[in-house]
Amino acid sequence: MIRAILIVLAMLIFIFLMMKKILPTIVALPLLAVTIGLLAGIPWSGEEGILTTIIENGFVRMQGSVMVVIIGGWMGEVFSQSGAAKKLIKSAAELGGNNPLLITLLLAAASALVFTSFGGLNGAIVVGTISLPIMMSLGYSAVSAGSIMLLSIAIGIAINVGNWQFYADSTGVSTNIVQTYAFICSAVTAVAAIALIVLETRKLKGVDVKQWAAEKREEDGSDISWLACLTPLIPLLLVVVFKLPIRFAMTIAAIYNLLFCFKGRSFSEVVNFCSKTMMDGAVAGGKMAFLLGGIGMIITAAMNGTTAAAMKPLLEVIIPSNKIGYIIFFILLAPLALYRGPFNLYGLGSGILAMIVGAGLLSPNLAMSGLLALERVQAISDPTNSFTVWIANFVGVSVNDLMKKTLPFSWGVAAVLIIVSSILYS
Repeated sequence: MIRAILIVLAMLIFIFLMMKKILPTIVALPLLAVTIGLLAGIPWSGEEGILTTIIENGFVRMQGSVMVVIIGGWMGEVFSQSGAAKKLIKSAAELGGNNPLLITLLLAAASALVFTSFGGLNGAIVVGTISLPIMMSLGYSAVSAGSIMLLSIAIGIAINVGNWQFYADSTGVSTNIVQTYAFICSAVTAVAAIALIVLETRKLKGVDVKQWAAEKREEDGSDISWLACLTPLIPLLLVVVFKLPIRFAMTIAAIYNLLFCFKGRSFSEVVNFCSKTMMDGAVAGGKMAFLLGGIGMIITAAMNGTTAAAMKPLLEVIIPSNKIGYIIFFILLAPLALYRGPFNLYGLGSGILAMIVGAGLLSPNLAMSGLLALERVQAISDPTNSFTVWIANFVGVSVNDLMKKTLPFSWGVAAVLIIVSSILYS
């Protein structure tokens, strides 16, 4: 029990250091992994020691996800730099005609579609530089426009096939189970997004949007085939329907986009574009690759038999064993996914999940779905997300304003998903 308490204290200290930005997450996670190993009583060297099991093996544990990040980064850059993403967003707004509600719903759908294959800060910039000014020109407040975009992004993130690989690797659950639950997460988030859009649209006062197309239309992307705009659907189709590997599906999607965007271009133009987008995609995914290395070390440290034995007495007191307790526990603690908290799946959440599963307190499916439900709070409302910071700066509001606006919706989504999880997997 003493070792368990010391490990929890170490986690709390590192959470504080990350929240205060004293240590970046990319540095804090490996340091915490080593600290957990030492406090659990794992020897430093030897075949079962910290150097081998946690540092060396842990760093490469998520290598499947790293390759998905790199290939997905390339696919996203192709979709963005070809102009297909911009065309998709603009076309959605134009299809809405003079109806602000329809325009906003179509913008949300287009943004979600983009994020099924493109994520992070770059994706937010591509989508936001077009959709945010459109929404604010319709009369939405800056906070409302930013909040709508955050929920729209979260719809797509849930069914981004690249994220499925991460969820599977970090939880030990098969991608088929992750895939099923991810679609449920996306659907519930979509309902919340529509509710927010309807509520905010009622506050508009007869805004005339007839001139929108004339003011916002640009030549860039006007010659791109509509078929190229469907690029984000290709990985989903290939993975879900044809059961192809995620990395292969993303590569096919990038090639598909090139075929429709560079028809009639010279071979050298296509090769140069491919080379540039590959490099840009690798750079964009580099930080995430190192973060995944840290997450792999945390998971390895947490799932080590020595750590599991040390943590089990404490976790048995904390983690509820019945369905009602599970629902209440995770719903009440959902905000702990914010600020890189202990339920953030892209941080300490992966380690805590590994401890829970390693101690045999929850089934892998139940633990995975619980943390994935809470990921909705992090994806929508976390002020530390890079894309949230960019959106807040772009529209001129505080990240905390966006958190206050979206938290009731993200918390509600998480609550519904926790209940669904308890029905499906307990």
